[in-house]
Amino acid sequence: MILFRSLFILLVVTFLPSPGVEAQSLVDNEVAIGDFTPLTCNEDIANATCVSWVAQKYNYTEKVEILCGTCVTFDEPPGSNIVLDNGLSVTGRLVFPPNVSATIETPFIFVQGILEASSNKIVNSTNIDGLHFIMSGDDDQHLWPHIQNRDSCDSYFCKTGKKPIVVAGGKLDIRGLNETCPTWVNLLDVATDDMVVPEDYPTVPIAPQGCNRALVNETFDSGVGLFKSSLGCFDSIENENLNDVTKKNI
Repeated sequence: MILFRSLFILLVVTFLPSPGVEAQSLVDNEVAIGDFTPLTCNEDIANATCVSWVAQKYNYTEKVEILCGTCVTFDEPPGSNIVLDNGLSVTGRLVFPPNVSATIETPFIFVQGILEASSNKIVNSTNIDGLHFIMSGDDDQHLWPHIQNRDSCDSYFCKTGKKPIVVAGGKLDIRGLNETCPTWVNLLDVATDDMVVPEDYPTVPIAPQGCNRALVNETFDSGVGLFKSSLGCFDSIENENLNDVTKKNI
């Protein structure tokens, strides 16, 4: 079965609105009250030499923090399972090399710097286990921003809820396709209105030569392989005589 690129990856992020700069009391449903700007201590981060994650010997029972102005490359062995008891904070730059294979369990991910991850592989039953983040815990988490953006949170910290992925003045650089291949839908705008009606709707881009249109290529001849159903769900394989397609139910 080949699924073309109508398959999307949805990353749920806690966005921090920016109606003002001075610290003040929050109203209902507000997370922050100020602008979060890129950190000046990361101005030369693109030229910083990246050091080994393993060599840092992080204590996973404490918060793991990538310091501002520094770059760390994740180089744990393939298939590693890491539990970060007190979260991951990226104030500098954290790089997951292309096609890395690891599972990281953490109660939060705070990105005030840069978090990079990429993959050029077509998903099938032999390589579905790439980079996985499992958000854990039932406690509300608090973001204590870098001193540069400290006034952007009431009482100098922001309540971000349970299992948050927060980008505050930083950048998520996640690429699931070759950089030369266009994405299907461009982000038109960010707004807080109840309903956003764009003036122009995006159209499907024309991919240049060399961009493989197949994102998932799997026949399921040997079962479900490494494909996994979510917790509380069951998977099965049903053969149908419709265009010789094998359907996988989740």
